[in-house]
Amino acid sequence: MNPAGDRWPLARAQARLHYAQWLRRRRRPLDARPLLATALETFVRLGAAGLAGEARGELRASGASRRWGRRG
Repeated sequence: MNPAGDRWPLARAQARLHYAQWLRRRRRPLDARPLLATALETFVRLGAAGLAGEARGELRASGASRRWGRRG
C-alpha cells in the first residue's frame, strides 16, 4: 500500500508550498528552499502553472539563484 501522500501529489505539494512560505516568513529561507523546489517540480509535472509560478516566486524570495522548473 502506498503512503497517502503518493495518492494526492497536488495536495502534498501544496502543503509543502504552504509550509515553506511559513518558514521563509520566519526568516528560514534555507529550510524553505528544498520544500519549494520539490513542490515546484510536482506542480510543473502536473501542469499546475499558477501554483508553479507561486513556488518560483517564493524560491526567488528565498534567495535561490537558478531558474527553477523552466524548460527550454
